[in-house]
Amino acid sequence: MNDTTWEWVLKGVGIVIATLAAVVGGLYKRLEGKNAKAIADQAVTITHLEKRSEDCEEDRNQMKIRIAVLETEQGMTEESD
Repeated sequence: MNDTTWEWVLKGVGIVIATLAAVVGGLYKRLEGKNAKAIADQAVTITHLEKRSEDCEEDRNQMKIRIAVLETEQGMTEESD
């Protein structure tokens, strides 16, 4: 084999490596884009769940107050009988 054959082989290998690198890079960017969208969607879901949790906690506190008031009223009624 002479020098021109080796040059041709090395150029071919270089082209294959460059093509593979471009494909892998493109797929990586595409995957990262999907991951970013999924993370944003999860952030919205988490925010919604945190708000719902706060609302439930507020409702639970209100129920405790109502129970205490009813128990107090019930105690007053029993005392007056």
